[in-house]
Amino acid sequence: MFQIKLSKFNYKTIENLLFADGSAKAGTPVILQYCDFNVANFLYKNQHKADFSGLNLYPDALLMNLTLRMKYGYRKTLPVSTDFFQQIMQTAESEKLRLSFIGDSAAVLDKLKSVLAKDYPGIRVVRCIEGMENSPEEIFKEIRQSQGDILFTGLGLSRQEFWLINYGAKLDYKIVIAAGGWFRYLSGEKKRAHPVLRQMGLEWLDKLIKEFGRVSARYLFGAPLFILRVLTGRIRFRIEDEDFTG
Repeated sequence: MFQIKLSKFNYKTIENLLFADGSAKAGTPVILQYCDFNVANFLYKNQHKADFSGLNLYPDALLMNLTLRMKYGYRKTLPVSTDFFQQIMQTAESEKLRLSFIGDSAAVLDKLKSVLAKDYPGIRVVRCIEGMENSPEEIFKEIRQSQGDILFTGLGLSRQEFWLINYGAKLDYKIVIAAGGWFRYLSGEKKRAHPVLRQMGLEWLDKLIKEFGRVSARYLFGAPLFILRVLTGRIRFRIEDEDFTG
């Protein structure tokens, strides 16, 4: 049996971490990681390779939502990470926060910076570091020389999680957060599903149709495997009673 601890989480969590006095230890960033079925499968598979306890996991996406509701009776409204990140951009704009981005390609990061300059001029971009060409060690050496409020990491599943547990706590940021493939949505490189599909929780279906070759194994094999592991008790969840921000 493998137990995954999920943090009680909503957008107030981010506000507490950024603005509430004493909400986080001085000099110690809080490392946030979304947990959908794909991440849960990864953690299960790699549980003996590393200690992932430093990741503050929060539930994300439709299948995780349904799992927690049906098996654990959890009735809280759960965030969808892409919408949640958009909220962060709005807060960062109004509060003039310092943000950094590591991951993806130089081309995507250039587009991302252009979008931020146009749509969120109040945001102060500290660093943008390419993730495809740079090694984890090179990324860390460059980013550790900076400081800011939020660092987004979009390094892809596995590489992202290992980077976070190896280097995340050593950085001078309030929040270090896993962003997955979100940079491509923020930059305009990819388009999200129609709002109706998103409201119905079917954004995954739109992605499956548009990117079948890339994501088919994840949805057609990974999702059923996750359900099987949950039903047989090989993956279990524990939801923290208290918000980890204190």
